[in-house]
Amino acid sequence: LAGGTANTYYATLIGAFDAALRDANYQSILADTMADGDYGRDRESRLVSALLEQRVAAIVVTYSLAPANLKLITDWGIPLLFVDCVPPRRYAHRPAVTADNEQASTMVGDHFAAHGYTKWAFVGYPKRWSSRVPRERAFHETARRHGATVDVIETGNDPGTPYPAMAAYLASHG
Repeated sequence: LAGGTANTYYATLIGAFDAALRDANYQSILADTMADGDYGRDRESRLVSALLEQRVAAIVVTYSLAPANLKLITDWGIPLLFVDCVPPRRYAHRPAVTADNEQASTMVGDHFAAHGYTKWAFVGYPKRWSSRVPRERAFHETARRHGATVDVIETGNDPGTPYPAMAAYLASHG
C-alpha cells in the first residue's frame, strides 16, 4: 500500500520490490491510497479488504495506516513491513525500513550553518505524513541552535506542487 505513487521515490522503491518478488516467484499488487491526490480512509479500507480477500503473503506500507486497518491486518496474521514511515507505538515491534529523519535534517541544517546561511526554508509535504514531523522538528531545532530562521513552504507529496510553491515563495521574497 503506497501513499502517492506519483512521487518518483515510491515508483523506484516499488520497482525494486517488484523485481525482488518476481525473482522469488511472488507477484506484487500495488494499491495507491492517494490515487486522486488525497488520502481517503474509505479507499484504504476497501484496499485492505481486497488484499485480505486475496490472502496475500505480506503487506508493505509506505505511510501510517488507519488504526482499524492495522488491527485488521495483524488480526489476520499478515506480515507487515513499514517502509519510509515509522510504525505506530503499538506496532513498534514490526519490521521497518526508515531513514533517520531527525539526523538527516540536523545534518542539512549544520551544513547550511557551515556556509553561513541564516535564513532557511523547509519545503514540506502535507503534515499528515508521519515522516514529516521529525524532519521539520529537527530542522527547526538546528536552526535555533545556529541562530537561523526558517520559513515553511507547504507542498503536496507529488511531482507537480513543489515547483509552483517554491516559485511563489521566491517571487514573494525578491
